[in-house]
Amino acid sequence: MSKTYNIISLSNLEKVNNKSISMGRNQNIPVSTIKALKADGKVVAVVSGSFVHNEVEQRLVLYAGDKYGTLLCDVSFDDHKKFVKPLTMEAA
Repeated sequence: MSKTYNIISLSNLEKVNNKSISMGRNQNIPVSTIKALKADGKVVAVVSGSFVHNEVEQRLVLYAGDKYGTLLCDVSFDDHKKFVKPLTMEAA
């Protein structure tokens, strides 16, 4: 039995997060948290949810481990389509 998750790679998350910060969007991840994720060896974050935030943005609800809690980042619809990808995991 398999399970499919939506994920974003840490490198792509850093890209969209930097864009979110530069554009003054409502929700983004502190740069220090991105650095900590990299230092911890994280390579992906699970997109546990996403929803339309306004007419031009989608809000990502992310999980990267219990240490970080829920992370939020507002991204464009185009970036959501480009960077959020399904990952199917087979049961052990």
